[in-house]
Amino acid sequence: MLSDSDVIAVEWTLLSLALALVCARFYVRLSLLKDTPHWADFWVLAAAACGIALTISDTLLYKAGTMANFTDPGQYTLKIRFLQNFWFDVGIYFPKFSILSFYYQLVPPTKPRIRKLLYLLIAFTVACSLVTFLDATFWCRADIASNWSEDPDACSAFSSTIMMRIHWSMNFSTEVFNVIFPFPILRDLNLRKPREKIGLGIIFGLGILTIAVSIGRFINMASEEINLATYLWISSELYVSIMVVSSTALRPLLRKIAHIVHPNQTATADRSIPQAKSGGLRTETDESRSTGPRHSGLDWRARSGEADAETGSQVELGAESEMSYVIATEEIRASTAGNSQTPTANETGH
Repeated sequence: MLSDSDVIAVEWTLLSLALALVCARFYVRLSLLKDTPHWADFWVLAAAACGIALTISDTLLYKAGTMANFTDPGQYTLKIRFLQNFWFDVGIYFPKFSILSFYYQLVPPTKPRIRKLLYLLIAFTVACSLVTFLDATFWCRADIASNWSEDPDACSAFSSTIMMRIHWSMNFSTEVFNVIFPFPILRDLNLRKPREKIGLGIIFGLGILTIAVSIGRFINMASEEINLATYLWISSELYVSIMVVSSTALRPLLRKIAHIVHPNQTATADRSIPQAKSGGLRTETDESRSTGPRHSGLDWRARSGEADAETGSQVELGAESEMSYVIATEEIRASTAGNSQTPTANETGH
């Protein structure tokens, strides 16, 4: 039998894991990649803040002894539950905004059809989040205080199963679209090894975990009335969303760990191969100079061999770059017997 103490223990455990992954994401961004935070990172922070607020709210109910009281919990508990509608129902969209920000950087203007689909997905997700916010606020119309009224017949957004199902439907549909959207892009990624494309697909596919938890929450919501398990399903969906979005940026950290554990095996993989491809020029100095913007989603390569966990894993969309390069070559004329010449250098542009 699930108890309120069990719920709080699981919530704090999952929240701790989610925050650890958020910190790891910022460590990769700031320390390994020597970069500044992107919009996707700020949305993750907003989601983490909602997760913290949700867990603190449940902890306050636990201390008040009213977590399992759904008949006459009192105004204090009802006010906290009213706020929880925002921490979860609205906060669950922040991880989606984070991944959409990443998609916006990933899809170039040279892919107009995919770009239009992305605009539609962004508009749909924003619209769902706004409807959710307005529902949570004005479900009882202008009588917002009705949400914490002790009258058993008073309107309450927290106890409304109709509102819960509307919000779940919008949240679930946006989650599915977010997971499906990037897979067509994988066909246009120029990766040196097929396993890198498979690995990237697995990272994108992690969103299936969030979908699975969301389905579990719906089953619990449809089969039973509000109970202690409801707290666990709600918080778990938010925390899993944060963990999934944060984990998509941890490939450099995993590669760094692998280099520490098996330095000899990764030494060869970290040695760059001279090659010129559209979107960037790789040199023999373990550095990768990207021609894209510093904050571009395509700029997944680090700035130096030490910080670059993505060296040897060049990710580019299959679009021709409009930029050209000048590659300098030197021709040295060696002096021959009886005829000394000064070495000259000729430049040829490509």
